[in-house]
Amino acid sequence: MFDKLFTYHSPHPEWQVYIIMGVGIFLVLLAVWFMYRNPRRWWLRLPLYLLAILSLVIIGLAPETSQSLGTKKAILATAGTSPLLLDSLQKTLQEEALIYTLTDSSVNETHITIPNLAHLASLRQDIDTLWIMGNGLTNDELPYLQHFNTQLVLNAPPTGIQQINWTRHLQEGETLVVEGRFLNQEKEAITLQLEGLGETLESLSIAPNKSQTFRFKTPIKVAGNYLFSLSYSLEEGNIQKEQIPFIVYPLKKDKQILILLNQPSFETRFLKKHLAEKGYPVAIQSQISKEQFHSEYLNLQQSGKFLLNAESIAPFNLIILDYLRAQQLNQQDLSILKNHINETGAAVLTLVDEQALAKEGNPSWLVRFPNQKSFRSNGQEALLQIPATKYPIELPVYQIAAGFNVTPISTTQKGQAIVAMRQYGLGKYAVSFLGNSYLWKLKGYNEDYALFWDTVLEALESHYSNTSQWHIQEPFPLAQRAIHFKVQNEALKMPELWLFDGTQTSKTLPLAQSVDQKSWTGKTWLEKVGWHQLQHNNGSYPFYVYPTDAWSNYYTQQKIAHTIQAQQALKQKNTSNPSLQIPTYTRPISLFFWYILFVFTLFLLWIIAKFQSFDVSSRRIN
Repeated sequence: MFDKLFTYHSPHPEWQVYIIMGVGIFLVLLAVWFMYRNPRRWWLRLPLYLLAILSLVIIGLAPETSQSLGTKKAILATAGTSPLLLDSLQKTLQEEALIYTLTDSSVNETHITIPNLAHLASLRQDIDTLWIMGNGLTNDELPYLQHFNTQLVLNAPPTGIQQINWTRHLQEGETLVVEGRFLNQEKEAITLQLEGLGETLESLSIAPNKSQTFRFKTPIKVAGNYLFSLSYSLEEGNIQKEQIPFIVYPLKKDKQILILLNQPSFETRFLKKHLAEKGYPVAIQSQISKEQFHSEYLNLQQSGKFLLNAESIAPFNLIILDYLRAQQLNQQDLSILKNHINETGAAVLTLVDEQALAKEGNPSWLVRFPNQKSFRSNGQEALLQIPATKYPIELPVYQIAAGFNVTPISTTQKGQAIVAMRQYGLGKYAVSFLGNSYLWKLKGYNEDYALFWDTVLEALESHYSNTSQWHIQEPFPLAQRAIHFKVQNEALKMPELWLFDGTQTSKTLPLAQSVDQKSWTGKTWLEKVGWHQLQHNNGSYPFYVYPTDAWSNYYTQQKIAHTIQAQQALKQKNTSNPSLQIPTYTRPISLFFWYILFVFTLFLLWIIAKFQSFDVSSRRIN
């Protein structure tokens, strides 16, 4: 309440403020009562009493005041700042501005070196405008921009790769896809090349002063650890190379797939042909009537009718069903599938028929995903982001909403999940709402069809372990920098984790359990450049460590872009909320004057009391 009534506010709790103000009011009433009992010179004593009480109340409250930032200007010289441009800015400001730098390499001795922007925010509260120069700030420093009014004098983004993505884990015979965006700031065209296996595999010419997307593809037929590169030459003759590491796993010939169908469809016909061409052993059981089934075998030396029981499905580590067959499974068959998935780490994929799903009131356990109708018109087409298909496909009516333990496998560019999976024991079960992928085949888009299904099959078959999922936070782990990793593990017991650096030595890494108790996190610093491997008793994860100066132009572009975006977002926020336009801070008022006033009023009251006593004594003598 005190804060609302006055422009000053007290740092004390509200109940203490009420007590102090109550004591002040009581003292005022007591002073008035004294004046009533002894009215001599009340016109002089009462103001002194009120001043003394006011001084005492203010000293007790110790109020603070909100003040706007001052008018001082400062310059923050980040990495890449030009000394000539810095001198020019100083002259333009026409006043002495403090210059801070985030690095130890100051241009001259007048600069003040600070460890980070948080230090500057706490050090200088009276900076009105902060001019940021150079290559901008890191993501960790951007939140501190809210403490300043900022002006940007950043460098132009350097020539190089702006965005990059590639498939880091492949199987034999799959296609490596490297795609992204390249910015050419040079005066001449630049040739971007994908190099590997001792030769140039693909190339693309990028016009000067232009940002252009690129997409390179090359099939990889032999398993192993590969190190390709994207290279380009600048005007001064410097050849830049950015490394593209990826791993090719041998195709598991022993992988067997079981397909259970209510009735064949275009989707399942093209799918089983694709699986057969890939060399997968496939068994198909189609339901003819309620009790009759048709059996078919591809790449399998087997004959006769297939019977659905625990013994017959044991060799299969992937089971594919259409929606109606999943709905018609009895409790015994459903129990057999659940035990097989939970105990052996197998996966099951249900191909959902949208029309049948709309009619069913209670979907089978194999289809119980959080789903919702997407808000779109029928027949709308879109590109898939995972995998990165080149040609659009008609979207299904349903999409899979985010939920606990739901991992998207295939999403559109707008983030709509149309294929997703869940962990179930040691295995996984998944659903797909995309029932028309065969249209890619009919239109001749064979690569997109193969890429889509290979991505789905790869997600359902873990290369590392059935119980663990790995993730490294940094897109490009650098030597001599912190590398953060996470291992997904359902076990409550801490897994033992070792790091191998390509030699015979290894070290154990400490881990911290997450809040949900389903993953473990840690970090490490590595000196050696090259392939490394995280490993525990249930699986392993190989990854590549880059040189410290790798992807420098990429990181510079990211810093410049993120700094500009953060400032624009802050300006929009200040525009929508005018109270944020002028940063303020609280400062306690000086109590020295009030102490002096309190002592002085007490001294005057004492003088008046002495004078009155002397006056009364004189009258008595007379």
